[in-house]
Amino acid sequence: MSGAMIFEQLTGSRRSITLRGRSMCYRPITLARTQRVTTTWLPANPKAIQQVIGPTFEPTTLNGVWKDKYLGTDDSAVELINFPRLSPAANGQAGVASSSTFVGNNAFPGTQRVRLARVIVDAFELMLAEGQDIRWQWDQYVRYGKIKRFPFQLGVPTGGIEDIGWELEIEWSGDIASPPIVVKTTVNLLATAAGLAKLVQQLNDALAKLGQLKQPNAFVNAITAPLASIAALVAALVSGLRKVVSVTQLRSDLAKTVGAQLQALKLLVRELITSIDSILPASGEAAKVGAADAVQIAALVQAAIRKRLVELASFAAEQQRLLALFEGDEVIATFFADSAMTLRDVSTRYYGRPDEWVTISNFNAFYSTTVPAGTLVRVPKIG
Repeated sequence: MSGAMIFEQLTGSRRSITLRGRSMCYRPITLARTQRVTTTWLPANPKAIQQVIGPTFEPTTLNGVWKDKYLGTDDSAVELINFPRLSPAANGQAGVASSSTFVGNNAFPGTQRVRLARVIVDAFELMLAEGQDIRWQWDQYVRYGKIKRFPFQLGVPTGGIEDIGWELEIEWSGDIASPPIVVKTTVNLLATAAGLAKLVQQLNDALAKLGQLKQPNAFVNAITAPLASIAALVAALVSGLRKVVSVTQLRSDLAKTVGAQLQALKLLVRELITSIDSILPASGEAAKVGAADAVQIAALVQAAIRKRLVELASFAAEQQRLLALFEGDEVIATFFADSAMTLRDVSTRYYGRPDEWVTISNFNAFYSTTVPAGTLVRVPKIG
């Protein structure tokens, strides 16, 4: 596999094209970065001020020739994954038919071997037309981006239509799959406390309404004790959260404690939802005693209770996700950048010198001394 060149879609139909042997492009292949630097010459100053903005990846152009006679061998055949099925004409080796290369519109999850140059062209044209994000890999080198241009020439170099010269230009987005985490809002623990308290109050109100029906109700009896446990856990959590003053910076140990409490809350709520779905509905109990008016009321209140529990579980899960950004034994601080902040400032604050900004940049995959306001910055431990 180390000699293969792979073009894989990361979105959409997740198609993949693998080139090997004589189906690969000409070498050498150029992969280049350019560092963006602004240089300012101040009056009467013999040395300019330079600001590093960050590197860009220059587009890469690949080119080569596909010949049917070379593609016929196993070590040069091209592999297609998740493309529509090849037509019988495209599978044949005797010549090039006029029918469509691919049959059907649905993705074919298997692997298809391609031995005709025109089929490879059609596969790359389809991938270009779809405009999806791609991952390119050759041995240990990996880049991400989009296919920008794919010109090809028929009859190169011998004049036969079975020989096709081609060129592929790829506009790179970088060498990492995901960009740095950018959070538009801060983790506001006071809002978390208020949200939890409000949801539990709504649950208690709905349960009180159901109890006012004064019917022998297995539903009410089954959820009263679990709901009381949830209310007690939320009360303890709210009390702790309200003691936190800072909403943009949080100690790792406190984040872990709050995260564990939210996890326990989420599990309790999900268990209660499962219990609600398995026991006799409140409306059924009311119907047993002939309370016709109570049937509709009980059903509505029960549905409201279940809805509030689902909202509570979702709320806890979302807060867990945000708090997880602040956890980690390998970091000494986590915060959100403001508009006036540079990584040199951060390095000076936490390490006592500005030159460790590169360490922070690499750890967060920023590649720059500046980051947009609202970006999560994690400061790593250094030896």
